[in-house]
Amino acid sequence: MKPNFSLTVSVNRKQVLSRHFTEADALAPTVPVVRIPPGELAPGVNKVRINKTGEGKLYWSARAEYFSTEEKLQRTGSVSLNLLREYFRLVPAREAERIVYHLEPLQGALAPQDGRSGQ
Repeated sequence: MKPNFSLTVSVNRKQVLSRHFTEADALAPTVPVVRIPPGELAPGVNKVRINKTGEGKLYWSARAEYFSTEEKLQRTGSVSLNLLREYFRLVPAREAERIVYHLEPLQGALAPQDGRSGQ
């Protein structure tokens, strides 16, 4: 991991990040985060462009959050929605050279160790 590259990020053709990454950044505990205020986004489609020049690998991710100001849906008919919730445990098993997981219905009380992997 010996990065030596420059990065620019644009949203709707407006540059929102410009940074150079070096080997010191490879093990840095923080990464740059870009937050776009809602007023700067277009209704509908928005285009994100990531441009990298130089040596090294670039890893990135994107996340979007939104909310609606529309009123919540109200029940209009005589049929109500029923929800059924089922819980299962993933149980590892070896099949040939692979480990596969089977669903086992949860029964009874759970102990704190039930949430750990490999149990």
